[in-house]
Amino acid sequence: MDIEPLKRRKLNDFQLIRGSHDIDRSDSRNGSVDSESSVTPLSSGPSRNNGRQSRNIGQIRRDMLKISDVPSHHVDLLDLQIRELLAKLAPKQDSSMAHTEAAIHKLRDAIERIPPREGLPAANAQKLFEASSDVEIPFSTFKPDGGSKLSLGYSKPTGINVVGSYARKTTVLVDGRITIDLAVTMPSNLFQSNDYRDYRYFQKRAFYLACIAAGLQSVEPTSFSLTFAYQDDNILQPVLLMQARGFGSSIIRGGFGQFEWSSMISLLMRTGGLGGRPLLSTGYNSHQLVKATLQILSTTDLVAHPMILQPNGYKHVKTDRPVLFDGERGLNILYKMSAWSYKRIQHEAHTSLRMLAYPIADPFKGLFISKVEETCKMFDHIFRIPVEPSSPENAHTDSSKKPSIVFADDMYDRLTYGLGDRAAMVYPRLQNTSLPWETTTKAPVSDPSAHLTVGLLLNPEHCRRTVDRGPSVDDKRAADEFRTFWGDKAELRRFKDGSILESVIWNDTDSKRTLIDQIITYIVERHFEQRGARKLVGGVSFDKLLPRQATSQQDTASIFSLATSAFESLAKSLRALDELPLQIRTIAAASPELRFSSFNPPSAGKTNARGRPIDIDIQFEGSKRWPEDVTAVQRTKIAFLLKVADCLENDASIGGTRMGLDKPKHKLLGHSFLDIAMKNGIVFRLRICHDHELKLLEHAMDGPVRFLASREELAMAISEYKRKYIQCPKYTQAVITLSTRFPMLSPTMRLLKRWRDCHLLSPHIRDEVLELLAIRTFVCPYPWVSPGNPNSAFLRTLGFIAAWDWQADPLIVDFNSELDKHEIEAINVRFKAWRKIDPGMNRVAMFIASNLDPEGITWTERRPSRMIASRLTNLAKAANDLVREQDLGFEPEMLFVPSMAEYDFVIHLKPEYGAAQKKTSFKNLQLESDDSFFEAIADPVRYFLLELEDLYGDNVVFFYDESATTLIAGLWNPQTGPRNWKATLSYPTKPLTAARVTIDKAVVLHGIARLGGDMISHIDHKS
Repeated sequence: MDIEPLKRRKLNDFQLIRGSHDIDRSDSRNGSVDSESSVTPLSSGPSRNNGRQSRNIGQIRRDMLKISDVPSHHVDLLDLQIRELLAKLAPKQDSSMAHTEAAIHKLRDAIERIPPREGLPAANAQKLFEASSDVEIPFSTFKPDGGSKLSLGYSKPTGINVVGSYARKTTVLVDGRITIDLAVTMPSNLFQSNDYRDYRYFQKRAFYLACIAAGLQSVEPTSFSLTFAYQDDNILQPVLLMQARGFGSSIIRGGFGQFEWSSMISLLMRTGGLGGRPLLSTGYNSHQLVKATLQILSTTDLVAHPMILQPNGYKHVKTDRPVLFDGERGLNILYKMSAWSYKRIQHEAHTSLRMLAYPIADPFKGLFISKVEETCKMFDHIFRIPVEPSSPENAHTDSSKKPSIVFADDMYDRLTYGLGDRAAMVYPRLQNTSLPWETTTKAPVSDPSAHLTVGLLLNPEHCRRTVDRGPSVDDKRAADEFRTFWGDKAELRRFKDGSILESVIWNDTDSKRTLIDQIITYIVERHFEQRGARKLVGGVSFDKLLPRQATSQQDTASIFSLATSAFESLAKSLRALDELPLQIRTIAAASPELRFSSFNPPSAGKTNARGRPIDIDIQFEGSKRWPEDVTAVQRTKIAFLLKVADCLENDASIGGTRMGLDKPKHKLLGHSFLDIAMKNGIVFRLRICHDHELKLLEHAMDGPVRFLASREELAMAISEYKRKYIQCPKYTQAVITLSTRFPMLSPTMRLLKRWRDCHLLSPHIRDEVLELLAIRTFVCPYPWVSPGNPNSAFLRTLGFIAAWDWQADPLIVDFNSELDKHEIEAINVRFKAWRKIDPGMNRVAMFIASNLDPEGITWTERRPSRMIASRLTNLAKAANDLVREQDLGFEPEMLFVPSMAEYDFVIHLKPEYGAAQKKTSFKNLQLESDDSFFEAIADPVRYFLLELEDLYGDNVVFFYDESATTLIAGLWNPQTGPRNWKATLSYPTKPLTAARVTIDKAVVLHGIARLGGDMISHIDHKS
């Protein structure tokens, strides 16, 4: 609303009414936009800090050159996607717009027909108004008192103008609706020169608004449905709404919405550069304009270097808030932003720019489609604080801010100081923003934003530190501040480097609370106990689902130290063997236990949860004496392994050795191995890699097929060789490196495997598939940043699995940002070729490529099948929906509960067989022998599962949890259904008709029961 005579305080264009024709959302704002155009041309004038600002603008201009180098006519995929999106969002110029214009004119005419009210003392004016109307005057807490000399009245507005995005032609459709904002200008005869004091102006404004509401109800009683609400959550600025919702640029939501965005772009396309030239080029297309604006937001610190456009005598006062000052209109465009919301907008802009530069990311989806505001995925640590209405915090102060906003500002300051470099960002978010209220009722007395949710982005390198170093004792001012903040927790300590510092020590042995929880709880209890924040509601945590979790002093590597130290000891012993015919050239790890990704880290006497040895590969130096026949190579390997076993007999660290074959029924797939049991209980499975073997297999594949193998078996042997001896060691080393780079990667991979196992998908999805999905969350985290906590990383990965259309899109994981656009294109071409070769996805359902494996099928060939891939997607969608619906209220265990309703039968094992076998309690039976060292991998349930797969795998699809098998579920193969009988059927049948038969399920289940024997408790079967 415009106030004409007031000169001591500039109050112009205050919006009073938001009218709508199918309106659902508002973005009109105070200040700088009139009814004809969005922003008038500006030019930069001289400034007191012109030198510093010039340097800042010069840097911005240099950043802009990178964008302006792209020709404006250049249209890439992102440009096309943005144009298509804008076409869908823009209102159509059809008959509906004519109805909208008619509604605007009708509302304007109704306001102009409202009769005037004579100016009276405040008390008399209120009594008269209340007697003539049931509308409640929307005064703020600062109401006129009975003895006030304030005069309240109503006269016809001097102006009723359409403002905001509708006037600027930047409005967008939201749920099929548009928003139209009207600014009503109060006449000058209603004001006095001292109305800037004691909230007199705001009281007159509220009364004037109530008169409009009452007048509309009498003039057009059936045309408009009226409610009050606070503009941008400012309690001093009520507005009149029709079908309104929350506002995008409200203070509660950060103070940066469509109005601020469009105003900033408009201003900088007119001025902001050196010499008053435009900072943003008018030649930019939509893509370049978005990128340039994000560049300014991310690289320009508008707190330290305020951007003042055409100052007109404006004297800047240093503040902790950002400043983008429109001198011509006397308005800081960003005046509603807080310190925490500005940090957030900088963070999001920087993340968006990185996403635009990342070749594998989908920038259009990340910028415009993906729902970023998912609390459990966006932040690494979350907690919620209820703000009690009766607390002193809710007493309104001399401020337009709601008390909850003041509380959020204070919470941000305290947590930022207390957490220090543990948190990269602290973001308080207020819940339940101001809702409209009926014009016949008073404004809500209690603060509707009763809860403050605080999200943290953690620094994994520092968040588990147990000692916080403060200032030196010599810095008395800083030391006093430190002791005042921490109270009795602060103590003076001398460190090893000789420095004497204030410090705080935290307990890392508390199994119930993490260090971050301890710090936050202490800060809240010390600084907010008397302010309504006596109860903390923690966020989602999956820590208790992991059998062993890293602490501040125990990083990921130390959890797996038993396996890694045993591997180093064995490698040392192998390299010291002089009796071998050839020297060992390489010893490579090739197992989840050695890349920190197995769900159960190896412990003494227990290699892993289900008795699998830890795989390692060795390769000998080159020799021409290796045979030129594949079968002979396999036998030579056996001879070498026997020799290695003989040489290790006298090694004090080794308990025993044992030979074996992986698949003895297959001549080419029966890889020999040597199990080596260390005396600490760790069992390794040693295989020999011979690089010439691959050439022999490929040569046999190209030549005539011999009797010993079919082409299919040769193809399987080649794939198996590449997977075991080429890709797996290389991949393992890369994951070890990534686990060091991303400390939260290891627990995320372990959680994913636990989730897979709980849903009985262990035999169908390789470990590497889940590990690659987790790695993608860290190396390509967009639209977020790399997670600093396994909770958010796990939920983001589930969200990606739920959204990934694996039938139409490949997954490309770039471990070290090595892939260029040509390599990415080659991977996409390879994926499309596979879909043409195998349209039914019988051989490759999921295509997962990386810079290590551009082929894309190493870990997904033949499993998961199309059915299992669909099952995985559906499970992830169900989990994702649950998290979205319940937010912080869901229990993490709920995501790990399997549903058994889909299976045809379920085999229940006796509990004593579902866990690791217990050692005998009789001392005389605990004799140390070679076999006793292999107890860690002696598991009858595992062998039972292998027998089931071998005997019935073609007719039944089995599902089980290999880490703790107590249930084995099964689905009948659809091909075993009714069909014509023939003698070559591989399963027992029963007749349906003279010529039709089907599988005899009872006979199969009876055979399974006989095979399982005493291990099986009972079998449930669907009739």
